[in-house]
Amino acid sequence: MLVRFGGGGWLRADCGYESSGVGRGARAAIAAAGPAASLGAAIVSLILAASVSDPWMRAALSGSAWVHGRICVTSAWPRRGERPSDGAQILDLLDRSAA
Repeated sequence: MLVRFGGGGWLRADCGYESSGVGRGARAAIAAAGPAASLGAAIVSLILAASVSDPWMRAALSGSAWVHGRICVTSAWPRRGERPSDGAQILDLLDRSAA
């Protein structure tokens, strides 16, 4: 399996892999890993923000939670095009498996 990482602009990254020989379940898990990691980071940031007493640290952690939450939503949202989002890839895999 070939994996590549690249930049897609400011606050954006691109990750891809060669899918030959990789099953649908593994491809769906790979596509879901990005939004899941962002969601996990948002939850951890919120928990840490609730547990600190310093207002500046709470603001920084709340901002981190917002950023990671936004990344989760934008990557999970089905967006097609030249670089389809993780959500679009998962929907395409589900459509193919249902057919």
